[in-house]
Amino acid sequence: MSAQTGRPTLADAPPSSRRIDRARIRVENLKNDPNPIWMREMRQAARLGRTPIILAVITGLMALLICAVGGVASVKAEPAKVGVALFHTFFSLAFAVVTWIGPAVAASTIASERSGRTWEALSLTGLGPTTIAQGKFLASLTYISLYIVMLVPVGALPFLFGGVSATEVLAAFALLFCFGVLSVAFGLSISSQFSSSAVAIVVTLLVAIPLSLMVYLLGGVALSVAVHDLWPAIPKGAPVWLPTAYVRAELGLEYLAFLVLAPLVVIGVPAWFLYEVTVANMGGVSDDRSSGIRRWFLVSAPAFCVAAVVPTFAVPSDRWAATAIALSLMFIFLTTMAFVFAGEPLGPSRRVLIHWERRGVGRLRRYLGPGITRAVSLLMILGTLCLGLQMAVGVILELTAGGPLAHQNATRVVAFGGYLVGYCLFLAGLSAWTRARSWWQPCS
Repeated sequence: MSAQTGRPTLADAPPSSRRIDRARIRVENLKNDPNPIWMREMRQAARLGRTPIILAVITGLMALLICAVGGVASVKAEPAKVGVALFHTFFSLAFAVVTWIGPAVAASTIASERSGRTWEALSLTGLGPTTIAQGKFLASLTYISLYIVMLVPVGALPFLFGGVSATEVLAAFALLFCFGVLSVAFGLSISSQFSSSAVAIVVTLLVAIPLSLMVYLLGGVALSVAVHDLWPAIPKGAPVWLPTAYVRAELGLEYLAFLVLAPLVVIGVPAWFLYEVTVANMGGVSDDRSSGIRRWFLVSAPAFCVAAVVPTFAVPSDRWAATAIALSLMFIFLTTMAFVFAGEPLGPSRRVLIHWERRGVGRLRRYLGPGITRAVSLLMILGTLCLGLQMAVGVILELTAGGPLAHQNATRVVAFGGYLVGYCLFLAGLSAWTRARSWWQPCS
């Protein structure tokens, strides 16, 4: 029972209870007993007098800039064109605010605990790395959400001029919140690695600013050209084209693949990975720091595989080339995970084994626990299945389409995919051998 409210907690639910009952108790705990780290961070932020001043200054500067751009553009241009220009200008600046301030705010949370020598006291509370990471994440996300909410009145100005609909403006603000989640998770992952808040902020900004500019130019301006060829209603060269595509694009397989599935994977998968990295960095040497990343890989690998191969169905011709691109993206993902798993411990510690025995952990959870052999075997099995699925889809599409080069294109897909499977297995084995060698060498 909760000490504050007297309500049942998740620990009161027996392991044999239904999942829906445990989910209901979890929701009640979140509503009645919020995360204590989140509450502490919010109380500290409420006591700071500079928080409303910073929000007011940023909102005022943004309003003055948008009004100045609108006043200059409305002299010669039509109101609808002015509204479109203000729409792209405002949300481009808002994207910069979210992707620069969000990581910087998150980067100072965990590192400040260590530099202020309060991390040991926080660890002794018994909350655990997961609860602390969730509280820090919610606090940073709440803080960056204040910036977005304060900018809502300014973001409504393009709608008043015309050229954009209210649905496009709402969709753009929803995407800002999604980028805020990804930015906060990125800042926390870096903050959990450093013990100085100043170093964490500098490193975060050095990585976040070039990365955000690359995403803005490649994912915004450059990708809008390809989107315009698929949906002519989307203007070419527009940096903020995704909210417009949600409103003006035609419903179909392309809509679900490029506007629903792909954004969910691109934003959700990295954010979850960065969160698990944060939890792993905050854990001790003898803790289980592998299960979270392993669960993430178990879910994200099939999701990334499907998201990469689904656009192949929307390609009118040369589907073997689209399949080769999907195979290449999947191979890059598996190669990255091979380097991530190379840092796995050789096996679970005694502390982890004792926790498993006390809790009666099953075989699947034990398999997802620490251990380089478990990690490499999971990478080999799941990687081979994902690459094999993409190869099968490419071969079936080529043979179904027919044509004089159908069998030749199918052979290309099999040859290219088979090479990637073999090289992926080689990398997995090499990472396991290197990890075992690094442990054995000092002991020889």
